Amino acid sequence: MTDGLPIKKRKELYSDPFLRVAEQTFEHEGDEYRYFIKEEPEFAVVGAVTDDNQIIMVRQFRPGPRRFLFDLPGGMVEEGDSPLETACKELLEETGYSAEDIEFVASAYPMAYTTAKKHIFVATGCTKVKGHEDEPNMIAEPVLLSFTEFGDMVAQGNVLDLDAMMVLAQRLNIQISFSASQDA
Repeated sequence: MTDGLPIKKRKELYSDPFLRVAEQTFEHEGDEYRYFIKEEPEFAVVGAVTDDNQIIMVRQFRPGPRRFLFDLPGGMVEEGDSPLETACKELLEETGYSAEDIEFVASAYPMAYTTAKKHIFVATGCTKVKGHEDEPNMIAEPVLLSFTEFGDMVAQGNVLDLDAMMVLAQRLNIQISFSASQDA
């Protein structure tokens, strides 16, 4: 048994510079299976910590949920760049911080209906070297959080990319106490 199946048919339904949506049909054991797939590039995120144990986050307006959420610095891996280069570049661009040390932790697919693969890094010894860069169509600002504030923010669900934040919490020995309430 192989890990993948070849695409039998593909029809592009939508395309812009950041996203393509395609209808893809696969065949397995004589049956056809049709899916709608977001064809997206790989991306890298970085959990970053300053020398005085502050976690560097990005508070950003997210149009889907229609609210500001906290996220890790990160972005798409551009052609010719490695995930590590992307993590370093995005940390600097989005926050103005540079890392003394950055370590690869894991890669994973964020959901079943995308081609994107997420690469997670942890950066330590981060120092401010410049101001963050404003990007078109992005309302965002860097924010520093204590370990306690970070744990509370994650537990309250005010985040994107929960799995990457849980990896960061595990690496930093931050305990997160989730409530049994579902008042979301």
